[in-house]
Amino acid sequence: MESKVKDEFTFLRGMLTYAAQTFTVKCMKKSADKVDRTSNMLTGPLFTSQEYPIPNDGNQMLFPVLQVDLRELSSLAKKNIGDGLLQLWCDTRRMDCIIRVIPREKVLLENIKPFAFEVPKLDFQGNKFEGFPLPFWFNLDPFGDSIDVIDYCIPGPFESQLAGYESDYGRYINQLIFGDFKKDLLKFSKISETKTFENITFFGVHPVIQYNCSDTNAFCLLSIADWGSSGSAEIFYKLNPDGETEFTFFSSVR
Repeated sequence: MESKVKDEFTFLRGMLTYAAQTFTVKCMKKSADKVDRTSNMLTGPLFTSQEYPIPNDGNQMLFPVLQVDLRELSSLAKKNIGDGLLQLWCDTRRMDCIIRVIPREKVLLENIKPFAFEVPKLDFQGNKFEGFPLPFWFNLDPFGDSIDVIDYCIPGPFESQLAGYESDYGRYINQLIFGDFKKDLLKFSKISETKTFENITFFGVHPVIQYNCSDTNAFCLLSIADWGSSGSAEIFYKLNPDGETEFTFFSSVR
């Protein structure tokens, strides 16, 4: 029973700790030849240099999912998350992604190399790559005239995964919560909202599909909807005591 109470407490603590305001991302279309390659974008010709070339798995290149300037996200979050250029690249054969952060001092226009990208040939089943697990609304042509460049963000609601739980926090922990603390939890669940379902959002919480806040043990940096059809993909961040920020990628495919 003690372990079950601990599990329920860990779950509740995650719901409270990682609640945050969300920001909805709005994009504008630009042609690849006019895109600032150091800017925030989805797909597109991301920043690459001799030191930071297009990643590959030994057989084929990884797909460029997105690029964001951590200085701008730090400003939104009102905390220092970093100042580099964060990139997400998809290994279509493993259905996984890698995160790469290019230090700010390395993001120089004179270092940019031509974006010599080759579309992956194979998917996770060994068939011809047709976009999976990327969302159906994603632009799959990083050389075209419809690059989604992030234009601005709209402040959204304060979100938590506790929203909708009312007063049921677990079979055992329910018996240990009473008085003002229970009232405060109920208020918290009512003033917070469930995940905002937009194509891409910064911060807030992620939709509970295959994992929750207590599983990730980190704050949500961004969430991408419709990953692998109707799942989601997230980048999480954790501020370590040494001042460094740790980033991790999670995804649910369904």
